Amino acid sequence: MTQNQKSHFNGYAADECARLWRTCWAADRANAVHHWIGVATLAEIEDFAALLVEQRWRTIARVAEALAARGELSGAELDRLR
Repeated sequence: MTQNQKSHFNGYAADECARLWRTCWAADRANAVHHWIGVATLAEIEDFAALLVEQRWRTIARVAEALAARGELSGAELDRLR
């Protein structure tokens, strides 16, 4: 998957993605790799994550929109958005 394809999923411009990968996303990625090490290659993990995002994109978008509007959501509200 190219960087351009990855940017499609998150809606950030390429320069903003680069900054996020150097900061907060790097920690998330390192944590995921720590838990998956020995189970799958990094490429397999990235492919699996991309597939999950693609499959669940409509739900992700609904939750993001609700969070942007309300600032926080309860568990019940999250369940309704699924």
